[in-house]
Amino acid sequence: DIVSNYNGPYDDNVFPDSYSNWLDAIISNNNTFNIFEFSEDSIITSVISYDLGLPQSGILLWHINEPTTNLNEGINNNPNDKSISIEEADGALDIGFESYALFSNDDPTSGTKWDFWYQNNEAYHYANDINYKCYNSETYSLIDASYNVECINNGGIWMKTEVFDQYSNPNSNLSDNTKSFFSFEVLDTISDNTRIKAYYSSSIPYSDIIYSYEKILGTSSSKVFFGLDDGTIFDLNLNNFEFSQSFDDLYSDNSVVLTSDTDEMYSNIYNINTPFGYLITNESNHELVEVDSEFWVGTFLNLENDAEILTYNDGKIMVEDSEIFTEYNPSNGFSIADIDKDGLHEIVFIDTSGQIIAYNGNGTLVDGFPIGNNYHGVVLIVSEKDTDDIVMISRNLSHINLVWLNGDLISVPSINEQSDLMILSNYLTDGSRYYDLNSDESFFKIGEDQYWTQRYNSHSHYPLAKEPSQFVFYPQTQNIIDNFYNYPNPIKDGKTKFRFFINEPTDDIKINIFNIAGNLVDSFSKDNLVTYEYNEIEWNTDNFFPGLYYAEILSSNVQQDIIKVVIGH
Repeated sequence: DIVSNYNGPYDDNVFPDSYSNWLDAIISNNNTFNIFEFSEDSIITSVISYDLGLPQSGILLWHINEPTTNLNEGINNNPNDKSISIEEADGALDIGFESYALFSNDDPTSGTKWDFWYQNNEAYHYANDINYKCYNSETYSLIDASYNVECINNGGIWMKTEVFDQYSNPNSNLSDNTKSFFSFEVLDTISDNTRIKAYYSSSIPYSDIIYSYEKILGTSSSKVFFGLDDGTIFDLNLNNFEFSQSFDDLYSDNSVVLTSDTDEMYSNIYNINTPFGYLITNESNHELVEVDSEFWVGTFLNLENDAEILTYNDGKIMVEDSEIFTEYNPSNGFSIADIDKDGLHEIVFIDTSGQIIAYNGNGTLVDGFPIGNNYHGVVLIVSEKDTDDIVMISRNLSHINLVWLNGDLISVPSINEQSDLMILSNYLTDGSRYYDLNSDESFFKIGEDQYWTQRYNSHSHYPLAKEPSQFVFYPQTQNIIDNFYNYPNPIKDGKTKFRFFINEPTDDIKINIFNIAGNLVDSFSKDNLVTYEYNEIEWNTDNFFPGLYYAEILSSNVQQDIIKVVIGH
């Protein structure tokens, strides 16, 4: 149904003075283009094509998001958050919304110049400064990018093509601006035989290994060992990407192959269908001793410690004898690395909601975390060459994301979604695709700091963060306590956390709470403090009225800072 009184934007080019309303404009323009059929009382009953306004032949890119709502409520009911939608080349994302541009161009039946997905589009050429190039008239391969008069004599044609890639405007990036590395090139005019070249050009060169195998049994420094469908064990040599049979024995679901950790001999390889927690106590006899729980080794609380043991069991994270209380639950194993370069290792994992979480050894969140969503599996952690920037690598839906702490992100496809991610001999692999992180063709190169390269860190599966922590020099400051604040503020749900950074050793931290009249209404303290680190104390506000309060933090009874705190309704 169309209401004749139009209240939208008025444009003399669209609605001349002779048109009194929107319906008059449609009827008048219909005499030229014959788009609509009308009933006797001027009601639109049908249109000549439901592709009205689209640029005829071309391609459609469907954007799929995992539904975040109850499936029974529909996956496309919210036009601003559709699970299935079309990636519109003009970037307008206006399909399904009201449009007042029906007659904004000469021919409303074939789309506008801003629809971009057709050849000889002057708007695209103008936006991207496209010049003519010489192409083969049959294969459309590039002959010459310069103005060579021999082009036509050599069977070529001059063309301005339309290429949509990560550099064009609009580009082929995903809706969250993640680079897709896909390119689409329109090669001929709109016809029944439209030629479009689509290709994927990864920012990181890769090799694919297509082989029938059942399980990855383990790795050495330059080999991956596969259990094949017929029960044999083969290894893939990453120096030449050649397969060879490793052992005559057949593997089973409880295969264990233990050897020394050198280039000449195989390292520890095992596939045990029981929880991890094994220590190699005798390398010559390859003796395994089962321990109570999984463990990780790093320097979490004290720079003077060479190794502190982290364990996770029955929902509790423990560093030595100190329990870390968290509101997050790891969905997979931990990764250990000094990601904030403070000299202490942090605990990195993905929680059950798909976020990347990073905790300090005292249970406080690392600044900037949680990160993202839809992550799963283990987090690999390396540094980038030259910059030493930390890069976290993890699965995100069907892709592998490389995430920098400054927010940069590269997303590359994964062709094997069942296997763990690993870094071996500078290759990032999902077991089937091997990205060469240090190739001369790759702008991304990993540095010497490879903090966590497999689920259990190294190919020998000893869960120790590779790089030793180093003492970090902190400038002298007048205050023992810096950066004192609480979150959330205003306080909701009856609790908040006070967070503060300790600049020098102290065992005496106290927080006093005053009401607006200046009366002391609460006081609490914390021990087991970590120097050169953020520390936190949780405050329960259930017994306090909403309003303004003041929080004072002291060290050795000397005031360090005072802040305003609001308890909300």
